[in-house]
Amino acid sequence: SDDGGGDDSGPGADTRLRLERRRERIQKLQTYYAGTKTGTPAAYVAYELANQLGRSGNDLLWYAIIGVTSHHAQGRMDSDMYSGLHMALRDWVNANNTSNGGGVASANVASTLAIDDDGTRIRVPDEGRISVKNQEYRIMLYRHWSVYEAMYHSQYVSTQLSTWVEQGRQRLDTFLAKMGISKRECQQPFSFMSAQSKNKLRNKVADFKSEHGLEDLLYRSFTRTQGYAQETSAADTAHAMLAMIECGSSGVGAGSQKVHVPKHVAEGSAAASSNAAAHAAAGAAADKEYAAVSAERLGENFHRACQVLQANSGSERSFRVGVALAQQVQRAVIRQGVAVIQQRLLTNAGKFRYAYLSNMSDGDLNFFRRPTLLSKLAHWLIAALLSKNRKRMASNDLPLVLCVLDEERQVFICVGTPGPKETRNRFGEAFRKAADTIEVRYKHTGFTSSVIEVEKEHVQNFTDQLYLTLENMDRKRHGSKRARMR
Repeated sequence: SDDGGGDDSGPGADTRLRLERRRERIQKLQTYYAGTKTGTPAAYVAYELANQLGRSGNDLLWYAIIGVTSHHAQGRMDSDMYSGLHMALRDWVNANNTSNGGGVASANVASTLAIDDDGTRIRVPDEGRISVKNQEYRIMLYRHWSVYEAMYHSQYVSTQLSTWVEQGRQRLDTFLAKMGISKRECQQPFSFMSAQSKNKLRNKVADFKSEHGLEDLLYRSFTRTQGYAQETSAADTAHAMLAMIECGSSGVGAGSQKVHVPKHVAEGSAAASSNAAAHAAAGAAADKEYAAVSAERLGENFHRACQVLQANSGSERSFRVGVALAQQVQRAVIRQGVAVIQQRLLTNAGKFRYAYLSNMSDGDLNFFRRPTLLSKLAHWLIAALLSKNRKRMASNDLPLVLCVLDEERQVFICVGTPGPKETRNRFGEAFRKAADTIEVRYKHTGFTSSVIEVEKEHVQNFTDQLYLTLENMDRKRHGSKRARMR
């Protein structure tokens, strides 16, 4: 007899189960292709594997630290992710770098005491020793600048205090004055500052940082000892290496990409002239030559950057070159970021903000033709505008597309950067779809999908189509969500 109870078995239940699994699979695929995001740095993963195989060492550990620190400095990971990786790195550092036979590696230990056969205590250099630094400043290269210059050019401090305007510089002066550090002390090289001023900076910065909106001014990091007492910070090394990889000594950025030619252009038409074919062939040859030269220079830059990590006499010289390049790059970021804001070069397209950068002062176009450095400028602009216009949150949350002209090749290099509240970068798929829709020649096969090169005469059409492409992607995503809810 029927007792009124529901029966979850049978063909109907199997059908519902299959449909539910199909929805889950579709949802996973849509989430996977919804955009890109940065995961755990490869340097960290490589060390983790080496450690599991019993082949770890301080050199490999330092490489992992540099990789994680570089990602954090470039804004490729949030503070929570960095804190988690830092805890694991700290445990490895403490295991590999003990003091006097045991204990925790500390940044205060400059050398180890050893006892020879007759009982004499001698100092032994801690060459290569890695130490945990519980209080590092988010002040770029302050050891190699004056404190004032470093704060003015710092990605974090400059955007939080708006140091490019008079009111922001006054806030910076007030912050330093409250710590009891004179402006004269702050404007001389950090290495020449008195020990008293350095102690004030170290001891009082935590007391006044929140008062000036600099809550995240301090973070935990690492240093490495060279010789008896010279210490190199992970952040300084990461900045130096990035600048050398991108700039090198040749002044040409890296990145070779194949040219995508729309089908109708590649096949041609009966009306196509021999001149057009010759022009296309010449363009293809030029692209191939440029790709070969760029790849060669990338290799040279990479090897120069690796010299910073080598334990030899040339590493210090390479490090100084890298630091000088990093300072030049950061000055250019501040210069051009301020110019974009003051000249109101950004256009609000509804789905994103964008700017065409075809002229720059001081030859800074040579820097920002590199996508990585252009992305650095974009991150600075997003943070600066967010701090400057805190009440206009709708506009501040929009992602940013910067298009820089490469006059020699007659192309615009476009880099898409997600907004401050977005966890994924959707521009990779959107760039490709927009360029395919308007059927133009473009390059979009680099490691970073949110970078594309578009011919100069088509860049306006490209950005117009990009809005429609993002609108269509949002419409499809919202439609699929409603279908899953039903």
